[in-house]
Amino acid sequence: DSIVSTAGALANLERVLLEYVFERVSALDFKPVSVPDLVTKEITEACGVIQRSQKDIQYTLQNEENIVLSGTAEMGISALLKDRIFEEEQLPFRFVAMS
Repeated sequence: DSIVSTAGALANLERVLLEYVFERVSALDFKPVSVPDLVTKEITEACGVIQRSQKDIQYTLQNEENIVLSGTAEMGISALLKDRIFEEEQLPFRFVAMS
């Protein structure tokens, strides 16, 4: 197993493809959202990440055990919507985000 990075033309292609997708879904009334890479454990647990063994399943910040890497954009979106109440006519939400 190895981690793959891109550079040069391939990295540019990735950027252009992501821009294209964001433009297309924005035209379909999806709202672009910039999400954080760090969230609280409360958010990840609410999204279903549950510690079931002694092996760590989340990366935490040193000296900040309640702050973890989110892993997915959905967690950042859930943090944005946390503790809010919505009227039925406001739904469904249509977000697009990248993580």
